[in-house]
Amino acid sequence: MYLFNFFIQLEENQKRLEESTRQLEETRNGLRQSRVLFLALLMMQLVGLCCGATGNTDCFTTQSILLGSQGIIRCRLFENSTRFFWYDTNIEGGDTLLIKLENGRINGIGYTSGEFNIDSDGALIINSVTVQHERVFHFESVSANLIRSTNDITVIVYVEPIETVPVITECLGKSDCIMKGNLDGVVSCVHHNTRPAATISWFMRNGTHDIPLNSATSQTLSADLITFSVTSEMAIGEIPLLANMQSLVLLVCKSHNPYSVVQESNSKVLIDLSQNDPFEKQPDPVYAIQNQDLVIECPLPIAAEVSIVMWMAKSLEAKNSGYLLYSAYGVVPSVETDEQYSLNKSGNLVISQVGLQHEGLYACVKSTHNITKSFLQRVEVIVQPTPPTVLVEGCNLFETCSFHITETKTITCKVNGVHPEVELKIKVMSTNLAVINTKVLTYEDEGLFYTSIHGDVILVDASCQVNGTIVCQAVGPAANVFKSDALISISSNGVKCPQSSAAPFPACKEVQISVWLIIVLTMVVTMFCVFPAQKVIWKCFAKPNGHSN
Repeated sequence: MYLFNFFIQLEENQKRLEESTRQLEETRNGLRQSRVLFLALLMMQLVGLCCGATGNTDCFTTQSILLGSQGIIRCRLFENSTRFFWYDTNIEGGDTLLIKLENGRINGIGYTSGEFNIDSDGALIINSVTVQHERVFHFESVSANLIRSTNDITVIVYVEPIETVPVITECLGKSDCIMKGNLDGVVSCVHHNTRPAATISWFMRNGTHDIPLNSATSQTLSADLITFSVTSEMAIGEIPLLANMQSLVLLVCKSHNPYSVVQESNSKVLIDLSQNDPFEKQPDPVYAIQNQDLVIECPLPIAAEVSIVMWMAKSLEAKNSGYLLYSAYGVVPSVETDEQYSLNKSGNLVISQVGLQHEGLYACVKSTHNITKSFLQRVEVIVQPTPPTVLVEGCNLFETCSFHITETKTITCKVNGVHPEVELKIKVMSTNLAVINTKVLTYEDEGLFYTSIHGDVILVDASCQVNGTIVCQAVGPAANVFKSDALISISSNGVKCPQSSAAPFPACKEVQISVWLIIVLTMVVTMFCVFPAQKVIWKCFAKPNGHSN
């Protein structure tokens, strides 16, 4: 009986042991699962901290907004965040909550006053930007897993200046110009009405490089009490390379403002330091026809790509010269000048649609760091007359001109509106014709000349029949571009007389022989030749008679 009870108790203990082992195994599995769950939660939190934020890729610590506009300051720290807070850090006593967006609801003193608003992505909206908004704002954002992140953002209020480029005072409002300089002079550059204040620097352009120069810079508050005017002065005598007597120096004034739409702009001035006057010589003229293009070459042995080429002009009447255009190392800037002037790649001056106003002297100056040469060209403009031919009064322009005379006929030829002035002549091409009493009249109107010639055509021998020709001819540089001669046929009645000479009067000499002059000359010859001969004959006959007596 005792043995039976022992076996029963042993079996129960074994069951208890198995149950305890099973419970222990379950506990181990639970602990293992709890550890895995804990590690998973920990990893999720680390991912939330490290990867939940966007790395401030859309939250710049300095942002600019335009004065008077609706400014937006963006800062996205988390994806899918719905809780945003904006604070003003410039108020004494700590940060002040301006506006917040939480669970779709907007609150805050900035929202109540209407000064601020907030976008669904947390961006701060300034309804009307003023100078007072240039300060530091504190931003907080809460992620979906309740992780909080903050950032401070400095806001810059900027103004787009009326002048997009700095102004060189000596250029009188132009962004590119040429000026006469001296070693004691100063050039100044100013950028008006900028906010923030622009940074101005002077450079000397040498080929493709800009060499920085030392200058004195000052800043003043503009009259609007919002923007600034910055001025930089450059002493010409402190420019390097002047020891090599460089005659042409190109200076560049650069203005830098990283918050403006135009972040960097510049103006240029070419300073002429040459001592020689390129207009001292008097070259032969080159002629240009009105309304045609003219290219004035600069035949100097210096390539335009390695030098500065400058063109000057001087009218034929004026004493002072003026600057036209320049190119610097092959680059032609947009100097504000007459649109008819331009430079080609070789540095030659091109004048389109030439007019009388373009007459004058043109000087080309080429300069490197140690060589300066100049070339001078005189330009005269030819204007064709209207119509482009010599006119004969009494004759149709498109028909053969002919006159029938009995003793004399007055011929009038003229040229209307020509430049430069031409000389009119009447040439006789027949031995029995002559022109007397010629008279030339000329007047000028707005640079154009109106010339006429009058002459009396006579018959040398009225009894002889004439079928001859006279020519009205214009002579001068302008005569090469229009029909400069007019042929006139002359006929008369009478018998056909033998010609004393087959050759006409010289074609290049004007014949002006008066009939009365011929008669007078005949009488004079008779008096000086016939009367003395008669006296000698009488003496010869008188001597024998006297001897016989």
